[in-house]
Amino acid sequence: TAWADMRRAFVSAAVREVRDSLRVINPKLVLSAAVWPIWRNIPTWPTYSRGYDDYFQDPRAWAREGTLDVAAPMTYPASSTSTSYVVKSRECDPLDWVCLLVDHKNAIEGGAGRHVYIGVGAIKGKDETLLQIQKGREKGTTGFSVYSFSQVDAFAGWSILGDGPFRYPATIPVMSWK
Repeated sequence: TAWADMRRAFVSAAVREVRDSLRVINPKLVLSAAVWPIWRNIPTWPTYSRGYDDYFQDPRAWAREGTLDVAAPMTYPASSTSTSYVVKSRECDPLDWVCLLVDHKNAIEGGAGRHVYIGVGAIKGKDETLLQIQKGREKGTTGFSVYSFSQVDAFAGWSILGDGPFRYPATIPVMSWK
């Protein structure tokens, strides 16, 4: 609707203002945004909250226009153990972590050349956290955003992550547009 488009335009204008302020301070500063996990519903899904329609976020447009450097989808409630992910039909369960990862990765990295640091749901415990990191690497994700500090503490996860999937220093992804 026109009302929703206007509200989305206001949110986008605010994001651009932040970007412009960062550029004045230091053009090399990176603008990232934690974005809603579901951009828009796939027609076969039941109605879920959507970043685009319900929160007026449009990280895909922000990435395309060069406003946003990194999108960090908050995919914490989703599970990597779902088996519903099917690439060709673009049909999957909205709580399928791999589906959400690929959706954001295709649109933002593939479509706009910006980075996605996918949300890892430590709120689901150690095994799911490790599985999401493994699946993210299998899908070639650029980075991870682990949520939350207290949940990683709850399963003594810092040493598990430090001795396991993050035992080697990360290579900082190149941002050729910076």
